[in-house]
Amino acid sequence: MGVPGEEQFSGKGVHYCALCDGYAYKDKIIAVIGGADSAAKEAILLTRWAKKVYMIYRKETIRPEPITLANVEEKIREGKMEIINNANVLEIKGDQRLTHIILDRKYNGGDEFKLDGLFVEIGHNPQSGLAKQIGVELSKKGEINVNRNAETNLDGVYAAGDVTDGRFKQAIIASAEGVQAIYSAYEYLKSKK
Repeated sequence: MGVPGEEQFSGKGVHYCALCDGYAYKDKIIAVIGGADSAAKEAILLTRWAKKVYMIYRKETIRPEPITLANVEEKIREGKMEIINNANVLEIKGDQRLTHIILDRKYNGGDEFKLDGLFVEIGHNPQSGLAKQIGVELSKKGEINVNRNAETNLDGVYAAGDVTDGRFKQAIIASAEGVQAIYSAYEYLKSKK
């Protein structure tokens, strides 16, 4: 998001993976920043633990896939979720941990919103600039295209992890992809003797 307090409270109330950190917010009030399908799925997942999950979205209506929207609507009816539209987070505040956020509009009478946790799901910027400079093929999202062996379109160039066009962005998957890339690079070098 790039707002004041985000870096300061990263891992101390500000998170980027519901599956990784959501369990720590049992019976707590949390929010998800974003309104696309991935944000809605993260919010739904967080309802397993949280007392209440808010989705804070900068536009008029969230835009998940129809099946995901149906699940969000169900969670809203159950009282587990609420959507705050047309709002942006201006600042993240707290002491040792996040305690509240400042919104750019009034909500329930004020612009301060008390939370126990905040999950950011607004998209990711793959750090693929170097790959692009050397001619590695990128996806429309700027991710490095790889095959199952972690090979790119350039002979002897491999990639792994969140920078690639893989479906899941999880540490364990990135680690496994790294092993695959190393093994493929090893086999490539061995063949060049």
